[in-house]
Amino acid sequence: MKIDVSTNIDASAEKVWSLLGPRFGDISEWCATVSASQLTNRPAAPQGAPAAGRHCETTFGPFDEMFQHYDPNARTLAYEATSPKLPFFIKRLTNRFTVEPLGDGRCRVTMNSGADMTQPFRTLMAPMMKISMGKSLKGLVEELKYFAEHDTPHPRKVKAQAKVSGKSMA
Repeated sequence: MKIDVSTNIDASAEKVWSLLGPRFGDISEWCATVSASQLTNRPAAPQGAPAAGRHCETTFGPFDEMFQHYDPNARTLAYEATSPKLPFFIKRLTNRFTVEPLGDGRCRVTMNSGADMTQPFRTLMAPMMKISMGKSLKGLVEELKYFAEHDTPHPRKVKAQAKVSGKSMA
């Protein structure tokens, strides 16, 4: 199953690339579904990458996202995501980001996501999962766009942070 999402952002390619690449470990600053994130250095980081990957605490459970590709010159990165909370029929989750300059301080971000699933679940579950994952991934790109354009988290992230803060205080 593959899902592609792209959007134009009213911010420079350098700024957006900085959020996705060099600041890979800071996704919890702007993504509503990620409550905490940190870089990890096992295994070794690809050349030019800030780390080998990151660990995220998400609304879907914990995830480790390890770089498979990192090219700061082309502004592309790819990673594989793993989690003990993934259903048994999902064998592999991947994500690839590309940031392309459009001129006039604007850029285009493209995200290509994939999920490898075993049969018969691929046939049975892929349509539902594509809708659910597509909604989540569109939200992620929307939150990236908002953060890059406004230098502040999307209202959805602010609401999620307040919810987490409220729980920790109770």
